[in-house]
Amino acid sequence: MKKINKILFLSLISLFLVSLFETVHVESSTGDFSIEAVLEGHQKDENISYWWLKVKKGESIKLNLIITNGNEENNFEIAAN
Repeated sequence: MKKINKILFLSLISLFLVSLFETVHVESSTGDFSIEAVLEGHQKDENISYWWLKVKKGESIKLNLIITNGNEENNFEIAAN
């Protein structure tokens, strides 16, 4: 009987611990945040909205983004490697 009580107790504790780590996802359909790639001369296909670039090994190019987050104007410095 002690073994059954121990298993029942451990099961209840396990369920309790799992319920503590439940995640909640929140989305807003009214947000006006967006990011758009500014396509330039190295682009392979002008019909797509993301960068697919023709860049030579060792060549460095500057890429631009349009970030919209509300009505206020902001400046961001973003680096990628």
